[in-house]
Amino acid sequence: MCDELDAAEIAYERIETLPVEIQAARREECRGWIARLTLEMRQAMARAKVIPLTSLRHGPQS
Repeated sequence: MCDELDAAEIAYERIETLPVEIQAARREECRGWIARLTLEMRQAMARAKVIPLTSLRHGPQS
């Protein structure tokens, strides 16, 4: 998934090099890939019971 996400982000960054008439369609396509892959990664992490960093306590615990 990480490799696919990297490829989608690279493709998104290169959209400006495409002919103007297809840029909007390609931009939307890349956004869809990125959204789908990000969701898949979140779901995989949830299934693996990965603890989100935002829920960790900072400092000494008593």
